[in-house]
Amino acid sequence: MPDYKNVEAVMHRNLSRLMAMPHVVSVGIGYRVRGGEESEELCISVAVDRKLPASELPAEGTLPQELEGVPVDVVETGSLEAL
Repeated sequence: MPDYKNVEAVMHRNLSRLMAMPHVVSVGIGYRVRGGEESEELCISVAVDRKLPASELPAEGTLPQELEGVPVDVVETGSLEAL
């Protein structure tokens, strides 16, 4: 399982690319959620305004399942606004 520093480094190397993808509203570090339950597995957490089936996304718009061995978790948050 990757440690925090490794996850952080991978996230920073890929941040611009992830933020440029359709529907992505934020990128951070978190714990992977599976079946509605938070695990102890660190991951790159990518928040999207809405999840779409892969069939509705262009190939270049599909988020990876992992980056450089670090898991990527996609979380639907809706739109985010600065207050």
